[in-house]
Amino acid sequence: MTNLIIFFLAVILAIVIGSKTKTNMGLWAICFALLIGYLVINKSPARLLAGAFPVSIFYNVFCVTMFFGFANSNGAIILFAQKLRYAMRNAPNWAGTLTIFLISIVISLCGGGTGVVSPIVYPIAVAMGLHPFIAAAGTSLVQSMVRLFPFLSTGATNVGIAEKYVSQEQAMAAGYFTGISAFVFFGLEFLVIAIIFGRRNKAESVGIQYEKPADFNPVQKKTLIVMLVVFILLLVPSLIQVIAPNKVTKLLTNVLSMQFLWTFGSILLAILGCADLKEVISKRVSWNTILMVCGMSILFGIASDLGVADTLSNFVQTVPKWMVVPALAAVCGVLSFFVSGSVINPMFMGLASMFMETTGVSFNVIYTAIALGSMFSSISPISQGGAGTLIGIAEKDHPVCMKWMAITAIVSVPLGFFYILVLSKLF
Repeated sequence: MTNLIIFFLAVILAIVIGSKTKTNMGLWAICFALLIGYLVINKSPARLLAGAFPVSIFYNVFCVTMFFGFANSNGAIILFAQKLRYAMRNAPNWAGTLTIFLISIVISLCGGGTGVVSPIVYPIAVAMGLHPFIAAAGTSLVQSMVRLFPFLSTGATNVGIAEKYVSQEQAMAAGYFTGISAFVFFGLEFLVIAIIFGRRNKAESVGIQYEKPADFNPVQKKTLIVMLVVFILLLVPSLIQVIAPNKVTKLLTNVLSMQFLWTFGSILLAILGCADLKEVISKRVSWNTILMVCGMSILFGIASDLGVADTLSNFVQTVPKWMVVPALAAVCGVLSFFVSGSVINPMFMGLASMFMETTGVSFNVIYTAIALGSMFSSISPISQGGAGTLIGIAEKDHPVCMKWMAITAIVSVPLGFFYILVLSKLF
């Protein structure tokens, strides 16, 4: 029990100190891991880092953000979204919500965050007289619908964490299961919000005139073509293998891995002159996220040596089995109200095997409970994602948006509890 207290105290201190001092909490996590390793479990820093550094997590995040960094550098993604907005400028009332949905999906699939989406979709909501919360929900919830698929940075990070404990094939399968589960959960939430808030208020409509976007330049065209080819090579063999398993697509799925395609795609984009590779690596790769996730993962890597899993396993056995996994999702959901899922996931993913043994629930569902649970309340205005959502919304609309964002975050946690409960019974 003493080791359990030391472990979670270190986690809390890393988060709190990092937040208060505005320094990367991953660095604090590494410091605490090295101290605990030397003082409690008698491991030298070199030995601890050699076994705990998460190479898979590091490279998954690096190669994904590097690949999409090319499109962000030359403006291909922003221009594509602007063209979509312009094409639907005179569409019927309901099309405003649909446009917000499509733009958010497109930018999310191309690696853009909430801070990129909200400045584009908010003017659409204003121009069509829609409630400003439609723009906020369309930014945060719609992004959450797709971010957990393993071919995007958040999903890739989670898969990298899971690969420390299960095979790559099992981790990828869980990643796709979670991606589909998130698409359904947040999709239904956005649909309900669109029905409630999507009615047009003509009195508040502002006649914004959208200028016709410029044509794609040759560099942007090459960028989009390479991205499309990479997506096809990544997704088509995997989908065929799921629908009609065979040796050819199984081989292609293994060879054309996410890591290989993102890396080769980045090399090809650099050769084609779509952006300066050095600039992409220095300015577009999410180094802060990589450091935070890897640092927290190193700290959680010493959990087994401290006996954390055994202690928690004994506690879990006192809780009704049907409640364990949904409660795990709810705990992750409450935490995501304040902190990023990239902090939460390493905390619990290492305990997935223990939860499987004590509850009999599949790894896919437990992975989903952790990864999806850590996004249940990510629309919270005080979370990283919620703050990014507010970037593009006019300050006069912040109070009403923050109110409904907070309400949505709070309601999502109990809804998520029952959603995971249903998944645990079905799968």
